[in-house]
Amino acid sequence: MEEIPQFLLGGANFDGQINIQDVIITVNFVLGIAEPTQEQIAAADMNTDGVLNVLDVIQIANLTLDN
Repeated sequence: MEEIPQFLLGGANFDGQINIQDVIITVNFVLGIAEPTQEQIAAADMNTDGVLNVLDVIQIANLTLDN
């Protein structure tokens, strides 16, 4: 049986929290500064459209402000 990876949506660094580090990591993915893994793409793709872009960054940033 295939194991399904578990992650926190918005938690691009897999530390169990959503914070400014996740925003920075996702910005680096969007700008092409860092190359995300498939798992990081799934975690950072907040609107689940299959694309990492500024909309995902904004949603992660809003979550950090709510916390």
